[in-house]
Amino acid sequence: MVKIMINDLDVKSYFDSKAKKRSFSELSLNKQSNKPLVDSENEGYDYEDLVQNTLKLNSFKMVDAVFINDDKIYFFEFKGGFIQQINTNNFDHTKWRCVFENRYCNDGAKYFKENQELKISQLIDSVKGKLLETYSIFNRIIIPKCAKANKSYKVYYIAVINEAEAPISSIENNLNDLADLKPNQNSPRQRLTESLKKYDVKDSTEQPMFFDCIEVWNNYEFSLKI
Repeated sequence: MVKIMINDLDVKSYFDSKAKKRSFSELSLNKQSNKPLVDSENEGYDYEDLVQNTLKLNSFKMVDAVFINDDKIYFFEFKGGFIQQINTNNFDHTKWRCVFENRYCNDGAKYFKENQELKISQLIDSVKGKLLETYSIFNRIIIPKCAKANKSYKVYYIAVINEAEAPISSIENNLNDLADLKPNQNSPRQRLTESLKKYDVKDSTEQPMFFDCIEVWNNYEFSLKI
């Protein structure tokens, strides 16, 4: 929990004065595909806009959105690219036959799989990098400017990915939890969750060293929760 005892300016008021509010559909828009990661007209703060107005710099890689609800501050990073049309479960080896020699091309299939893995790794690294930069800027620069005396906030970092296009994925995860079954360790979501665990730690006084809570949601879960 971030304990704030500096001045009398409320965090929400500071965000209202320094950052634009946009719908989450707009904040999660993929500029390449021109499609939003989440479909929601609920609004959040454009955090990059706030940082640019505060620091007058645009070189930092910030999360996409901030949502403030009473004493809770949610930082949302919307990251697409986790759905792979071809994966280890549906990889069709018969498609990788050389048209000239009519034999299976091991090298081509291998490089394709490695490229898929590399893309997921790059997405995960991006999410981790934004966690660190967001935490640093918020705690060292933003908080000293907008703290209300004796008020505490719980601060969350949520990575929202396009793991699911339908609720069936969430249902499956919930059933696994009830049955005490382990999720697919090789799924992009599980890999990202495991990678972020290193930042979900506490100091010697049992205070979080980074965020109070670090989670991974899919786009369908975001629509349910926000």
